[in-house]
Amino acid sequence: HGQGSDHQDQAHCPHNSGCPQECRMENGYPVCYCSDGFVEVNGDCSDINECDRDNGGCEEGCQNKPGSYMCSCPTGYELSDDGHSCVDTNECLANNGHGPCQDVCMNVDGYYYCECRNIPGTQLDEDRHTCTVVNLCDERNGGCSHYCHSTHGQSYCSCPAGYELSEDFKTCKDIDEC
Repeated sequence: HGQGSDHQDQAHCPHNSGCPQECRMENGYPVCYCSDGFVEVNGDCSDINECDRDNGGCEEGCQNKPGSYMCSCPTGYELSDDGHSCVDTNECLANNGHGPCQDVCMNVDGYYYCECRNIPGTQLDEDRHTCTVVNLCDERNGGCSHYCHSTHGQSYCSCPAGYELSEDFKTCKDIDEC
């Protein structure tokens, strides 16, 4: 597939040389040849399917292209610099280390997951990415004997008129008005 070494062989072929792909002049005559990634079959150039032989050297997927091929990787992985092997995609690098997560992004081999441990009073939403506020009063009234208020990841107890909060900040006790 290489070019001839003589300077006269470097001359361009006429446009009507009849070559399907490539042409070079040798001793004043056009000589046809196929481009890289193609093979001559019955005077025509046919694509070589590089993926047929050892999966093109690809660790995972191999896609044949005219005169070439391309390796691919499954979701969660990306093609390494060698163009053949797959390496883990760190989905958490974007967004200052949060990746697609609202709070904590944990990268593991082939995938990632989100957590909400740095945002008090929240839990991971059904979408598995965002953190939703938890109403701490929903469970056992937040431990309060009477009224419960949930805000900013904390629950606060309060009492009706005639009662005051005891030392545990949860139980209401009767104020002795006498």
